[in-house]
Amino acid sequence: MEYIANVRSRLPWVASLLLFSLPVHAQQYNSNDVTPPNSTSGKLTSAGTGKQAGVDGNNHAILENGNAVNAVDLHPSASYYSSMAISTDDVEQCGYASSFGSPHAMRWSGSAASYVDMHASSGFTWSYCLGNYAGQYVGYGERPVYTVTYQNALLWNGTVATNLHPVTLLYTYSKALGVRNSQQVGYVSNYPYPYGETFSYHIYSHAVMWTGTAASAVDLNPAGYTASEALATNGTQQAGWAYNSLPAASQHAALWSATAASFLDLNPAAYSDSRITALTGTQQVGDGWVGPMGVAGSVRHALVWSGTPESAIDLNQFLPAGYTHAVATGIDASGNVVGYAYNTPAAGLVVPPDAIAVVFAPGQLAPSAVASMTLSPAKVAPGDIVTGMVSLGGAAPTSGVTVTFLTANVAILAAPPPVVIPAGQSSAAFTFTAGGGALQVPSLAKLYVTDGSTSRQASLTVAPVVNISSVNANPTEGGFATNGSVTLSIPAQSGGAAVALSSTSSLLTLPASVTVPIGSTNAAFSLSTSQVTVTTTVPVSATYNGVTVSSTVTLSSAPVVAVSTLTLPLTVVGGQPVTGTVTVTNYPRNAGGVVI
Repeated sequence: MEYIANVRSRLPWVASLLLFSLPVHAQQYNSNDVTPPNSTSGKLTSAGTGKQAGVDGNNHAILENGNAVNAVDLHPSASYYSSMAISTDDVEQCGYASSFGSPHAMRWSGSAASYVDMHASSGFTWSYCLGNYAGQYVGYGERPVYTVTYQNALLWNGTVATNLHPVTLLYTYSKALGVRNSQQVGYVSNYPYPYGETFSYHIYSHAVMWTGTAASAVDLNPAGYTASEALATNGTQQAGWAYNSLPAASQHAALWSATAASFLDLNPAAYSDSRITALTGTQQVGDGWVGPMGVAGSVRHALVWSGTPESAIDLNQFLPAGYTHAVATGIDASGNVVGYAYNTPAAGLVVPPDAIAVVFAPGQLAPSAVASMTLSPAKVAPGDIVTGMVSLGGAAPTSGVTVTFLTANVAILAAPPPVVIPAGQSSAAFTFTAGGGALQVPSLAKLYVTDGSTSRQASLTVAPVVNISSVNANPTEGGFATNGSVTLSIPAQSGGAAVALSSTSSLLTLPASVTVPIGSTNAAFSLSTSQVTVTTTVPVSATYNGVTVSSTVTLSSAPVVAVSTLTLPLTVVGGQPVTGTVTVTNYPRNAGGVVI
């Protein structure tokens, strides 16, 4: 089992520490939610020039070009059930796709059809590609046999894999996590740590740098630190984190220049834990925790540095409204930082259920850029009119600003036509009619608006209207009980549907209501009847959601009871009892029976 340090022994962090003590710098950023339109969640994992790689809430690898409306689904053929793009340079992307429970190292060149499965050359049961640059790809192979028996760093040149596991360093496991200019970085370990979020410390690993061969491995673990990992390289510097248990267990953002002795601790003073996930020649990005890492009440912050602890800029201050945690995972040559924001932590490789993919662009939002969009009401029924408002960061220029809309599910939310925000104005209203007439359960749809460079989104929940379709009762003879049922137009929603029952005839006794369970379309009920002398049709009604439907129950009169036969023995013994049988045409209906 993975060791989890006792983070509760640290200093008693308090939430009030956050706002007034975090680093604040003049540099401004504006954030852009680029979650793909066909997904309710997503996260970005890497950035190239104008490109961002990641995964959406459908567990599909994605590639973006700075805007949600341009998102490309990279998921390979149907033989793979999940995929994730973890790295991208200016041309290609790499990650993994799972087939029949086995992850395969994968690379793409901008489209789903371009995928290349690199697993065969790995020599392992499972394989992952975690970094790529200029035709080189790094990751690791794994061979699980009850427990993990092998976990070796790999370098692919094209589709040919080289095992980078440094036997001379005397560690059991290794992973390569980043590559740049023929330099690879990662770590060696005596514990097979899983890839993905763990919210716990890796205390048995050492950061490593390679230059193409296993023999070239250099141990970067700094003096005085128990453990470390290198997560990224720019070809000259290596970045990641270093861990120590004294005076209190903590993980600090680390920067090296090819030797252990060159280690720089970039942990900002206000943060208990931090790490660097990506870097350029001048900047580093990652995240830091205020409060013990992974502990309820602690907050995770996306950070960007410029080479010193004091230079750290907290990007959470630029997050879209409503999000608490953020992680920076990549940065491009123009300083655009990518990552994701969320409120509900999720371990492993999965996307947090409420995560959004985010791009932090340096500088303030251009006055003519789309700043926000709202929809009212946010929950509607099919056919309802929705009013929207799109706002710019300032007044539109002389030519005005034309914004266009995109939606992934036109059956629920059809994109309205483009809207022009006139010169001098900063907002414009629009309306559309919600779809979803065929829905049987509530559905969440996203509407995106873009000015061509910046996009914003708003969500709309369309809840179908449940109506009563019919009520029916079985015919019976008056005086006997019978059964009936009610049927809804679509399955009952949350809480079920309580359908009221009634009749204008005193010949029927009905329950006041019957409840159709959630997810069902019908429910049965019992009713009692009174005797009638002639066949009689009586009404029965059911009411739900203001709609009433009616039907009838046929009651038949009791049939005449008459003697049909009398049967006696043909011969008897005198003086002995004789048993005879009287047969009547129908059963007696009254309690006293019939006297013959």
